[in-house]
Amino acid sequence: MGKCTFNLAWLDDDEMKRWLKPVANNKYQAFCTLCKKTLEFASLGLKALHSHAKSERHQLSVKGLQRVQAITQFCSPSLPGSSSSCDSGCPTPATSSRPSTSSATGTFGSTSTLKAEVLWVLNTVTKHQSYRGNEDISELFQTMFPDSDIAKTFTCGKDKTSYIARFGLAEFIKQDLVSKVTGPYVIMFQASVERGFSVNKEVETDNMHEETMVAHRLVCDYVDLHGGVTKVPLTKELLVSVGAARSRYRVFLDQQRARKEGEARTQKRKLAEDYLTDLKKKRTTVQEVCTCLTTEADKLAEEAEGKSGSKMAQLLSKSNALRRASKDKMTELKKVEEEITIKAEELRYM
Repeated sequence: MGKCTFNLAWLDDDEMKRWLKPVANNKYQAFCTLCKKTLEFASLGLKALHSHAKSERHQLSVKGLQRVQAITQFCSPSLPGSSSSCDSGCPTPATSSRPSTSSATGTFGSTSTLKAEVLWVLNTVTKHQSYRGNEDISELFQTMFPDSDIAKTFTCGKDKTSYIARFGLAEFIKQDLVSKVTGPYVIMFQASVERGFSVNKEVETDNMHEETMVAHRLVCDYVDLHGGVTKVPLTKELLVSVGAARSRYRVFLDQQRARKEGEARTQKRKLAEDYLTDLKKKRTTVQEVCTCLTTEADKLAEEAEGKSGSKMAQLLSKSNALRRASKDKMTELKKVEEEITIKAEELRYM
């Protein structure tokens, strides 16, 4: 009996086409885009796919996909000659089909360069490319296009790509979306769907923060809404938002730095409090030892009074030894109390 191979007709199924993808260079495997799992069906064929579709993990992913709505379900792209409105029929401020970008030029320098950087970031995000892949890209473009004025001023490395996507484009898209939706609404991002931004779950967890994933989802939906990267309208509002991305990024870094410093102070104070608690416990223990040694020494001294000769000498010797030990402990207790006073004073100013 021969092995089953991937059948392109499976992609015509209304349910399977949402999650089933062929695996390159392996006709005996398929890939579930919701579960991020490679499926083997060489022996069971279509039954293996149906079995996976009934699994608990897949069902949860499907339910999550049904609960999450893309931006395209809230609004539609503006068409030349028509006013922009959301699907619910809410009006939006009247604007021309191609808003002017002249004011962005005076604020951020070359609008052409800014547009080029925006397009490059849109392409990077929608193709799910690594930000690190944009390192030294400006030098490469200047070498490739020495006569281009845009290439000479193009600077879109790893950090700039990141903050333009998250603090420029995503911020503009959120504001644009909110302005077009009326009435109560909730925007949710379901984890099983957001895994689509990374082939490997561990890579996603380690390399992509939640806010970055949300920004990617917004940008990808916005590009899909307009039919592709080159069809996204680079309006004045969008360019202004992108131009302000660096300032938002710096504010974000300051907030992160303040948060980390606050956490460090809290941790330092907790360690100091724990140390102070240990010192107080040590003081109590030493006090108890001192009391026991003194009591025992007194008992031996009293017992020695009723004895004579060598027996009395032995009892007095033991009593004196205990008193010397008690004296040492009292010295230790004094040092502990001094340290407690110092640490308590330090803790007051933390």
